This record gives sequence, C-alpha cells and structure tokens, in this order.
Amino acid sequence: MKLSRVAYGAGAWLYGATGAIHLWAHLGSSARVPTDPDEVELLRLATTFQRDMGQGFERSLMDFFNGFSVSLTILCLALWGLNLILLHRTEGSLRGPALFNGAVGVAMIALSWSYFFVPPITLFGLVTAAFLVAAAGGR
Repeated sequence: MKLSRVAYGAGAWLYGATGAIHLWAHLGSSARVPTDPDEVELLRLATTFQRDMGQGFERSLMDFFNGFSVSLTILCLALWGLNLILLHRTEGSLRGPALFNGAVGVAMIALSWSYFFVPPITLFGLVTAAFLVAAAGGR
C-alpha cells in the first residue's frame, strides 16, 4: 500500500511539473523571433488573419493556439492539485483515481504521439507510469 501512495504522489507531482514546463515553454515560444522569410509570413498570417466564428467572435489561428496551450497548462495544474488533495484526504485505496489518471495519461500519450514531439510524450509517459504503478499496488 505504501508504494502505491508514493507512486500516486509522484504522478500528482509529475502533473504539476508537466503543467509548469508547458507554461514555461509556451511563454518562451511567444518571445521567439522568426528566423527566415517563411517563418515571418507564417507568423504574420497566424496572428493577423482572423475568421468570423459567429456571435461576434473573430479569432486567429494564434488565438486558438494560445488558448489551447494555456488550457493544457491549467488542466495539468488542476490535476496536480486535485490528486494531491485526494492523496492527503483519502485513507483507503486510491486505485480508482489512479486508473482514471492512467487512462487520461494514455490518451495524452496518444495525442502527443500524433501531434507533438518528445518532451510531452516523455512527461505524459512518466505521469502514466506512476499512476499505473499506483493502481497495481492499490489492490
């Protein structure tokens, strides 16, 4: 039972680290300066070309990118906090929440594998492994 609680705590803290690293990378990428004419044009179009989304909302591709990026940070940090609360306030088994977190992690790995690159795949892999160890030990 002790190993499962340690693994569960590790998974929670890894969610927090993933959110913090993602926020750091997002803020760092917004300060990046384009290096060639193609990047200049892509950035110009991504920030200035807006589509009417209805109901008076006009958004650019960069608006969506920034919104979803910050949303991922918020969700990771929220899962970090929620899992720490569960860890400290639950006396018994955390197998159910560990399995839920493991399933979320598997989905994020699949998404990262399809659309992102090595750091998110690695971070979500560590999160998933920690929660699956916690689930296996929590029987």
